[in-house]
Parts: sequence; structure tokens; C-alpha cells
Amino acid sequence: MKKFYIIASSILCMLNVFAQAFGTQSGYNAMIDIQRSGWASNEKWNNAVKLSLFEEKEISHSEQSQSDCIDISDSNLKIGDSGKMSYWIFTVETVLNSTNCVLNIGPKSDRSTFILSEYPTEKLVDNMKVVLTDEIEFVGTQQVGDRKLLVLKLIKQLKVPTKNRKWHSADGRSIVGSIQSINHDNKTIELIRSDGRVFSDFPLSKLRADEIRLIAP
Repeated sequence: MKKFYIIASSILCMLNVFAQAFGTQSGYNAMIDIQRSGWASNEKWNNAVKLSLFEEKEISHSEQSQSDCIDISDSNLKIGDSGKMSYWIFTVETVLNSTNCVLNIGPKSDRSTFILSEYPTEKLVDNMKVVLTDEIEFVGTQQVGDRKLLVLKLIKQLKVPTKNRKWHSADGRSIVGSIQSINHDNKTIELIRSDGRVFSDFPLSKLRADEIRLIAP
């Protein structure tokens, strides 16, 4: 943490020099506000409790991208959808029982609420901030009071063939499509891109390591 603040102070100094040399005070203040907002978000994410089915899974906030995660404001989310939510910080609204709890995110006027199922809740308490570090899948709905909520669970493995989703290559590129089959002997997959193009004998090793684990653990 000390190292982080040293780096942060250095960045502030550089911004100050830049603003004095090339910009206005208002421009400088705007840059500082943006930087402070980023630091605050990073600290909140780091302090949130990480929920995972894996005993050892270290991830950092800098590795998370909003564009790679499920859009939690999407009203078209449905049973069977899967993907990442590790960019978002959820609040435990209510612990329902030993394996289910209600999670929410966002202001009261525009809040998204889900049920996390099949996860031990003995260490969770109401109002705790949590991050779902594993992939998730929407598996059903459940009535809580007058609300019908989508139920999600953390997953270790996806069933093949998969539904359309965003896949990532080891070199940082992405493609939207479904994996139809895996050839374990040749270590290849058949992937159909969302536009219908078929990639046969696609090397499994070209996928990002965490996504290889999802389909070929």
C-alpha cells in the first residue's frame, strides 16, 4: 500500500508540472479529480471480499475491464447467459440461508439485484462489499418478496457446446462466438463466430488461460 501512495504522489507531481507548463488551473483540477476517482475505485475494489470457488485465485483491479464483463443494466439478461462480473463491486443485501444471498449494485433509483446461489454464506453479512471473481451463469429465477430476481452461480466449467459469448486470446484480442466441440487429443476447438464463420482446428492454447480452464479443466 505504501508503494501505491508513493507512485500516486509521483503521478500528482507530474500532473502538476504538466498543468503549470501547458494547461490552466481548471484543467489541472479536472485531471486531479479524475485521478482521485480512479484511486478511490481501486481501493474500494481491493477492500471488497473476493468470492471464488477456487482456493487460490489472485486477480487485480487493473486486470478487470468493464467491456469484458456482463452489462448488469441490461434488461435482456436471461437464464443461460454467462460471463464475467469481476469488474463490479456488489453489496450483500440479505443473507437468505447457508448457500444463498441477495446481491445488489447501483443507486436505489437504478439498482440491479440478483441472487447468488450455491455459495457458502457463513462468512457473508448484510452490507458487505463483494466481488465475484469467477465466471458466473444465470441459472433461474426466484421470488423474494414482491421481486422476481435472476439467480446466478459461480462456475468452474462451461458445458460444450457453449452459448455465444466473448472469448479472449492470450495476446489480448477478443471474439464473440460459441465453442462447438473440443478435440482433446489435438488440443483444438471448433468455434463458430457470431456472424456464422467457422474456425475449425483452432488451437486451444490461443485462448486465455482462465477461459481454457472453463472448457477444458
